[in-house]
Amino acid sequence: MQTLWALIEILAAPAGGQDAAAIARVSGIELRQASENAYVVFYESPGPLKLQDGVVVGVADVREFKTQNKPPFVVLRELQGTCVDVAAIERHLGPVSPPTPPSNPFPDALITREVTFKGQRLALGFKWSKPDCLSSVSFKG
Repeated sequence: MQTLWALIEILAAPAGGQDAAAIARVSGIELRQASENAYVVFYESPGPLKLQDGVVVGVADVREFKTQNKPPFVVLRELQGTCVDVAAIERHLGPVSPPTPPSNPFPDALITREVTFKGQRLALGFKWSKPDCLSSVSFKG
């Protein structure tokens, strides 16, 4: 599978965000329906995704909205393996916002930052217990 940066570029492209099937097709990520409710169909990767740059995506999470005409919400979470720090993110994606600390710090609470890449807002999560390494990427549309 490609690098984290290539995966982010694919998922940030407008054609990649039409629906869960399109996301799976363009990214090469296998997605399985995990659950659904009246408003959202939840898809997840069946296992970790090992990328070429040593980053491991624990779960690729796609939430497809049934009734609203909006793109799916995509999260790459539980990032492990090679530590991706803010300097690397800025080299590949651009300037990163200052950190927003969690309101109730605990080891797995997320410190959040944002970056805009190709017109797409990305929310970046860093665990309180490991604040120098990227833990999640959410595509905010």
